[in-house]
Amino acid sequence: MESIGILTFFLIFGMAFWILIFLIGFISVWVGLLSIDKLNPSLVAKWLGDKSESSE
Repeated sequence: MESIGILTFFLIFGMAFWILIFLIGFISVWVGLLSIDKLNPSLVAKWLGDKSESSE
């Protein structure tokens, strides 16, 4: 019974670890794109494929 508790702990800890890794990657890309968008909006529009700014 004790081994089931330890296995459950490691399973929950492992899932939380990978969710934190995912969030760190996602948030860093999001903050990076927002900061580049403030400095150079046309560059982000070109990266994301926005057609509205290139037609002007």
